[in-house]
Amino acid sequence: MLAKLVSDSHRDWDQKLPAVAFAYRTSVQETTRFTPYFLMYGWEDRIPADLVYKPPPDELSEPRDTAEFVEQQSTALQQAGLRVSTTEAGSRDPTQQTPV
Repeated sequence: MLAKLVSDSHRDWDQKLPAVAFAYRTSVQETTRFTPYFLMYGWEDRIPADLVYKPPPDELSEPRDTAEFVEQQSTALQQAGLRVSTTEAGSRDPTQQTPV
């Protein structure tokens, strides 16, 4: 992603890095089906355009209280962990595994 944004001289990569990092952190990852931002902070990041165009409804509803937020976040993290484990298990080649 960064290679697409930098100039031909590749001297401005450090100026493009924050935008690339933001794009990565707010993109739904195939393995977890969550954004890294959501898994870290418990809600999706908002950008100024959300104020104008209204963000799409979140898949998870807004929690009403702290206990509900903790439960919702715990469930989301467990789902993400299971998806990662399942993906890793499916991608392992049994002939390439090292003995324990």
